Amino acid sequence: MKRYQVEECDVLRIKRFRKEFKNPKLRANPELIRAASLEIDGQDIFFTYTKTHFGGFRSWFLCPRCGKRAYIIRLLPKTDGP
Repeated sequence: MKRYQVEECDVLRIKRFRKEFKNPKLRANPELIRAASLEIDGQDIFFTYTKTHFGGFRSWFLCPRCGKRAYIIRLLPKTDGP
C-alpha cells in the first residue's frame, strides 16, 4: 500500500454530521449512531458516541486503522486506476 502525506488526504470532520445526529429518533436511542456508517470513495466510515454529563451524547468517528474515537479523520486520495 502506498504511503500518502497528510497534505494529500481529504479532511472529514464530525461536525459536518451534527445536524443529522440531532434527529429526535437518535436523541431517544443513541445506539443507532453505533449502527450507522457511510461509504466515501470506497472507504467505510463508522460512528460511535459517548455520553455527556448533562444527559446528552457526543458523536465521534471510529478511526479505520486503530478503532479509536476521532473528531477528524483523513480520507485517502482518489486514485486513477491500479
